[in-house]
Amino acid sequence: HELDVVGGLEAVSRLPRLYYAYTMLKDLILSRKVDALLLIDYPGMNLKLAQLARSVGLPVVYYVSPQIWAWRPGRIKRIRRSVNLMLVILPFEEEIYRRAHVPVAYVGHPLLDVVKPKMGRGDFRRLYGLPLDRELVALLPGSRKQELDYLLEGMVRAAEILAKVRGTAFVLPVAPTLSLEDVEARWSRLVKDRDINCVIMQGDTYSAVAAADAALVASGTATLEAALLGIPQVLVYRVNPVTYAIGKRLVRVKWLSLVNIILGAQVIPELVQSKAKAPIMAREIETLLNGGGEEMGREMARLRDILGPPGASARAARRLAAFLEERGL
Repeated sequence: HELDVVGGLEAVSRLPRLYYAYTMLKDLILSRKVDALLLIDYPGMNLKLAQLARSVGLPVVYYVSPQIWAWRPGRIKRIRRSVNLMLVILPFEEEIYRRAHVPVAYVGHPLLDVVKPKMGRGDFRRLYGLPLDRELVALLPGSRKQELDYLLEGMVRAAEILAKVRGTAFVLPVAPTLSLEDVEARWSRLVKDRDINCVIMQGDTYSAVAAADAALVASGTATLEAALLGIPQVLVYRVNPVTYAIGKRLVRVKWLSLVNIILGAQVIPELVQSKAKAPIMAREIETLLNGGGEEMGREMARLRDILGPPGASARAARRLAAFLEERGL
């Protein structure tokens, strides 16, 4: 997580750590002390490592494809030259690689194995003193400090509107990559309505989201996680304006949410940049709480059918084992 960033400009601060990690792995590959290379996600560095490995004759398996369907599609030529087997986690990715003559297998999505609440809706609310008879909205401002900087204040203001108009309660599950104390301190500085009922907790995000009636969610994996839990949601996305302007020119997809991309339709509302304002967030959540979330729930059930059964990482491991066995490794 130390290498995680949001946007190109924000990556600059991580360059020393990225360079150290790359140098360490490069030296390991060149030492020939490994028989094969398994790469997982993180294409900025991993595609360079794949090229290096192939240049010294090491076979390369890549699990969790770069999002070539979203931006920089030309990378598929580089992948074809340097990757022996691509293991993809989104169903539509398999056809993309087949057309490009890259050996590929769809193994399913690993989130299907892990997105499981530890307790029931009522049990969670009772544990944290949340009312059983009031609407509960989950606030998910992201897993990185940069996301908190851009999103938390808007979510706090939206929460204040909903609390005043509807008496809504809130839960803010803090990602393990963030400090609970830091998020609590930020909330205290930002909130104006001290009577707002919001539980800030850490350690069981899935139970927290599953206990909610709707969620405000930062763009990213959390949108898919909330969808797999069947929770109606609104996506919120804000970054540095320069980063956004550059990204808008590069990105080739209609939607930011993986849920919308997989379903091929805008099922989840997306509030991007100037639209990510508190009154609009509150209005979209109200629409869901007033019944608009029912149709979204049906679409989320269809999403599970499209992704298929759990067991993605086990299937990926079997594919890797077969790949190595074919090469006598």
